Amino acid sequence: MRWSIEATFSAASFPNGHAALSEIVYLTLAVVAAERLPNAASKRFPMAFAVLLVVAIGLSRLYLGVHWPTDVLADWAGSAAASSVSRIGVGLQSKHAR
Repeated sequence: MRWSIEATFSAASFPNGHAALSEIVYLTLAVVAAERLPNAASKRFPMAFAVLLVVAIGLSRLYLGVHWPTDVLADWAGSAAASSVSRIGVGLQSKHAR
C-alpha cells in the first residue's frame, strides 16, 4: 500500500483553524493539568508537550502548503491571547478554591 498526502483547497489563506484551535485547546488543557501537579518541575512537562504539539500542527499546515507562514503566526498570536485568558481564569479559580 502506498501512502500519499494530498491537500485540496480552494485558497490558502487566513484563518488557520487548525493552528488556532489546537493552541487554545492543548495549552488550556496543559495549564489545567499543570495547576494540579505538585511541583514546578512536573508542571513543565504538560506545557512543553503542548507547545511541541502546537508547533508540529502549525508546521504541518506549512508543509502541506495549505497556509502561508503569516496565517499560522497570526493565529498563534490570537490564540495565545485566548490561552492567556484561560490561564488567568484557572489561576483565579485556584485562589478561590483554597
